[in-house]
Amino acid sequence: MYEKLQKVTGERVLVCHGRARPGSDLRVVEEGDQCLFDHRRIKTFWFGNGKFYVQNIFPVVRSYKPDAVLIKGAVRNLSFYPLIAYYKYKNVPVVVWGHGYSRERGFSPERNPLDIPHLYYNRLSDAYVCYTEESKKKISPYCQSDKLFVANNTIDVDEIIDHRRKLASVGKDALRKTLGLERENYLIFIGRLHKRKKVSVLLEAFRHLKCDQKIDCGLLIVGDGDQSEKLEAKATRMDLDNVHFVGEKYGEEAGRYLFASDVMVMPGWLGLAVNHSLAYGLPVVSQIAANGGANDIRGNAPEAAHVIHGETGFLTKPGAETLAQGISAVLNEITRYSERAKQYAEENLTIDRMMEGFDRAFKRAREAASQKA
Repeated sequence: MYEKLQKVTGERVLVCHGRARPGSDLRVVEEGDQCLFDHRRIKTFWFGNGKFYVQNIFPVVRSYKPDAVLIKGAVRNLSFYPLIAYYKYKNVPVVVWGHGYSRERGFSPERNPLDIPHLYYNRLSDAYVCYTEESKKKISPYCQSDKLFVANNTIDVDEIIDHRRKLASVGKDALRKTLGLERENYLIFIGRLHKRKKVSVLLEAFRHLKCDQKIDCGLLIVGDGDQSEKLEAKATRMDLDNVHFVGEKYGEEAGRYLFASDVMVMPGWLGLAVNHSLAYGLPVVSQIAANGGANDIRGNAPEAAHVIHGETGFLTKPGAETLAQGISAVLNEITRYSERAKQYAEENLTIDRMMEGFDRAFKRAREAASQKA
């Protein structure tokens, strides 16, 4: 994304970053890693059991005089206010990029003082880039709407679409034969095998499909994580056949398993696996928030907004049986769901579309800063 941003703007991009939260499985770019953009590691101090952090921003502000800055909006980042105050004082155009609100609580600053910092992030910026249209709609009643832009967080969907088209020339049946997959339908999970993904619920839903609904199907679990052994043991205890734990797969190798499948099922935290799946033409089945209304994905990743019930996927009430019913509903109309998934990804989730949002935001920020000069 940063490489693409550098190409679109025609300017040098420098990314300053620190260490991930303790206990996180996120990988941090190291000094020797090859990137087409510049990056600098800065000291980051976590405290409060990982709830807050402070970054040593002084070497950055002393060494670099940027034409514009992009700051990640995060309430847990206590360095945010001095950093944005410094650049505002220097009249450097400031773009803030973030969710815009707590995805767990929603957004109501008039009732919840915890939402006020999110509101100030927006008001202090010259332009604000939201992760999704959903985020923009949530915060626009409280903010200056002409400073709000959308850059759907995504991956290199164009590359995925090219690979999908190559695999289409081979055919799904031929690919399944190569992979040793013999069932009529295949579900897939792709991502880290962590508790918040709720893969255990998927195993129970798979049993409902096979035993209660008598659907001829297999399940591919692509990924690894701290729940791997527990999940494999559970599948064995449940005597589930045709469940394949294939381990971590990336790039085109992962794409082969996605293309060979019919539906991506992720009962818990979604993330960029949604974009990955839709680009391969796979509708996504997941669960709404507990005690939530229809399509309530509160507390989930922003990419959950791309799971449009009845179009690009299906959202069920929590529980293995209802999840199985949702999967069955999608399988019954798989051609329509698959075509809608591909169309949505091509129209909304390309990295070029993401860059359009950033490009417009930077132009707006520069205009605002020039008027103050």
